[in-house]
Amino acid sequence: MQKQIRLNEDYQNQLRQEIEEASPFISDVTPVDILKAEYADNFKFSDCFEALQTRYKTVRRLRRDGNCFYRAYLFQTFEHFIINKTDTKQYLRFLKAIEGSKADLMALGYDEIAIEDFYDLFVAEVKKLPDISPAEAQQHLLKLLCNKEEAVYLIMYARFMTACYLKQNSILFEDFVGDVASFCMREVEAVDVECDHPQIIAITNYLGVGVEINSVGPKGNLEVIKLPEDADFDQGFRAKLLYVPGHYDALYQ
Repeated sequence: MQKQIRLNEDYQNQLRQEIEEASPFISDVTPVDILKAEYADNFKFSDCFEALQTRYKTVRRLRRDGNCFYRAYLFQTFEHFIINKTDTKQYLRFLKAIEGSKADLMALGYDEIAIEDFYDLFVAEVKKLPDISPAEAQQHLLKLLCNKEEAVYLIMYARFMTACYLKQNSILFEDFVGDVASFCMREVEAVDVECDHPQIIAITNYLGVGVEINSVGPKGNLEVIKLPEDADFDQGFRAKLLYVPGHYDALYQ
């Protein structure tokens, strides 16, 4: 009986993986009402998406592979700096944080050889952003963040920077996550592990680019959370994301 249960579970996991892998890493933008149709059987989601449609027009769907937050966050942030050439203050702050990240990680005990390839690619791609035409933004970013080479490196380095902030500020997080080093090894630096609030607070603070997360409240209402909860971040760009349990998509107004 137990063997049969395991076989059923293995089959379900394999089927789920095949379905996920059949979807693109990042879709083209589609009308946001596609979400309402997808969750039509859930009355809580139905009410939420009525409100969502008053705030956003389109959505980019992300593959459910455990990297959806990082991929959506990087896509929208890179896209913003390609399209908004005049936002030099936030771009330079973003670039400065990334350029200083290798030294920060090494100060925490990371081996330079283990991180330098990830670091070099991330810095190089961020430095390209001001020179890319806004008309080429979508094509460039879909190619960059949907392949299995550069995208893996970029997402992995985003995880390293997330862990960096958590470890630098461990006293702020240990009451929520326990031992921060163990948490980072298990929940941040492990490949394809989903992102939760501690990781989001860490990466947004470290890079200086916040997020606005739209999610379904307990009564089916639309809840909007801005992270970090800092007035200074309200003066700059924030990535706009939709959260449903275990998954993030990118929203556009």
